[in-house]
Amino acid sequence: MFQAGGQGTRPTFLIMEAAQQLPASPRATLTYSISVNASFFESLYGLRRRAVKIKAMRNDESMMLD
Repeated sequence: MFQAGGQGTRPTFLIMEAAQQLPASPRATLTYSISVNASFFESLYGLRRRAVKIKAMRNDESMMLD
């Protein structure tokens, strides 16, 4: 039925199962990204944005991060 070792010409059961689930994962990630206004990779890797306070110095054009 299926090969446990994967040395043959046919794909293993695990490869077939992973191939069936792969298209759903990027589609779900992209749908979530659009709904929360996040980038694709933020959703794919579970990253979250944090607010950063930025103070601009008057004498210098550089910015300081808090």
